[in-house]
Amino acid sequence: MRRADVLAGLGALASCASPAAAQQLTFRCEFVDYCGMDRTCDRYGLRGEYHVDLAEERAHVLGALGQAPLVVIPTADGVTFVEVTPSGNVMTTTIARDGAAVHSRNAIIGGELSPSQYYGTCETEGT
Repeated sequence: MRRADVLAGLGALASCASPAAAQQLTFRCEFVDYCGMDRTCDRYGLRGEYHVDLAEERAHVLGALGQAPLVVIPTADGVTFVEVTPSGNVMTTTIARDGAAVHSRNAIIGGELSPSQYYGTCETEGT
């Protein structure tokens, strides 16, 4: 993760800080809608915090199961965080400039495919 790339992609999202001055960005997300493998959707309360340390060029998520490292993929219109769990399952979170967000879990649990998708919003702050 190159600092210039992260700043370029994340700068517009950091509403509380100047992109040139920001050293850390925090995305506080709340996902209120859930859809599962059976293609039914319902209300749900999932939260996550995504922390990007620009100086150290690393990122992690704080969630219900603790802290995990992330791959950061910045774009001109937002950012995607990718987490690979110790068991090899892949979780992605994509956040748009306006704060709209989607969190996807692609997992195999007990030998069964167990995908899920959560929709919500994120607030951004920088220091």
